[in-house]
Amino acid sequence: MNGTLIDVSAVPDFTGRRAGKEFEDIVKKRMDDESDSQNVCIDRSGVKAAIRERRDDGTVVAQVMKSRVDFDGLLPAGRAFDFDCKVCSGASFPLNQYREDIGTKSKTNQMEYLMRRSRFRSLAGFLIHWNSRELRTKTEPAETFWFPVDQRMRFWRSFMLMDVRSINRSACRTYGYEVRWNRRGRERNYRPDVLSLLLALADDRRVR
Repeated sequence: MNGTLIDVSAVPDFTGRRAGKEFEDIVKKRMDDESDSQNVCIDRSGVKAAIRERRDDGTVVAQVMKSRVDFDGLLPAGRAFDFDCKVCSGASFPLNQYREDIGTKSKTNQMEYLMRRSRFRSLAGFLIHWNSRELRTKTEPAETFWFPVDQRMRFWRSFMLMDVRSINRSACRTYGYEVRWNRRGRERNYRPDVLSLLLALADDRRVR
């Protein structure tokens, strides 16, 4: 689980149409390696399809539906976790799509699922990767954060009251936890060490 830490300047950016998929794949590779070492039980949820129409010629029209979250699993002591990967190149990650009144069905279902899982002590959250940004007075590096989804948190209470509309880097530093990039043993590639953070959070009952 522990490994050689990477210099923050070497944490990659993920851009283009496949940015989210590329980040998910890197997370999956690291978690699969941990699973092979019997450090965690991990699953990457697949997509589901719903039949919308059955035609007379025997063919069907199906609609592909995204799964509730990207990853779920169990830690060695039996603590569950559920999280969805996000890549953000802007100043904030918008949350309106997760609101019941104005959001999309898939996103509101995902939020409801994460909230419900957290009520039963699952470590539920978003794994948000921020791409580097060149601003007028400063440079923001590429960095990755675990942002818990838990209705007991002040942040999510404010979200439910419509006082919060997005997650930014400042919120990640206040309510979330930085995920270090490192490599396991003699591996050549650096990847986000999600498992080490989850193990630490499993022993921490505080709510930010």
